[in-house]
Amino acid sequence: MSDLSAPKSLGRFVRELGADYRRTTGSTLVLSRLELGSTLLEFVDQVVAVIAAPLVIIEAAERMGQFYKYLKEQLKGPEVTQAALTPPMDASPARLLEIAANSGANLKISRGKGKTKEVIELTHTEVSMRNANAKARKKNKSKATAALSKPAAPFQIGHLSERLRTQVAAAPEQVESLVELFVDFLKSNGGEYQLPALAQDLESHSLYHIAAVVRRHIKPGPTQRVTT
Repeated sequence: MSDLSAPKSLGRFVRELGADYRRTTGSTLVLSRLELGSTLLEFVDQVVAVIAAPLVIIEAAERMGQFYKYLKEQLKGPEVTQAALTPPMDASPARLLEIAANSGANLKISRGKGKTKEVIELTHTEVSMRNANAKARKKNKSKATAALSKPAAPFQIGHLSERLRTQVAAAPEQVESLVELFVDFLKSNGGEYQLPALAQDLESHSLYHIAAVVRRHIKPGPTQRVTT
C-alpha cells in the first residue's frame, strides 16, 4: 500500500484486525513489523511471538491459514458476488479497503514464503469498487435495521375498543375468541405495545372482565403496565 496520512485509521485497523482474528481463530494476533514508508505491516500469531516450538508453529500456521481464507472470502472473489452480499463486511476488511481507497493504493496481503506463499492482490480500481460496495451494504443494512426498529403508526385505541365492545355485546359468549382476533390484529400490524392502552380503555368503561382477557396476552416487560 502507499504511504498513509491517517495513523488513527491505521490504529483502528490494527485493533479491528486483532478482534476479527480472535473471533475467527480464538487466538491473538501480534504486530511483528511496521514500516510506514509504502506501509508494510507484518503479523504473527501470539504463540509464535512467545514460543518457537515446532508444534506450536504448526498450530499457529493453521490459524493464520484459517484467517487468510477468511480475508480472501471478504476481500476477493467475483465483484458481482461481492455486490450481492447483503450483510456489511466485517470491521477489519472494510477498514482495510477504506484505508487503501483513501490512500490511492493497491492492496496486497501475503501469507507464507517461497513455494507455499499465497497472495491476495487488488488494484486500486478493484479496491475502490469494493470499498464503495462495502459502504453501500453497510448503509443498506443500517436503513433496514432502522426500518425494522421503527414502530408502526399507533392505532386509535378508542376506535378499536369501541369495535371490540360492540362485538362482545352482540356475542358475549365469544369474549375469548373476539379478544384473540383483536390481539392478533394488533400484533400482526406492529401494535402489540398498545395492548396495555386497550386494556386500560376497556377498564375505563368498567369492562374489567374483557380487559383481564386482553392483559393475559401482554408480555412482561416494557409493554406491561406497572401497578401498585
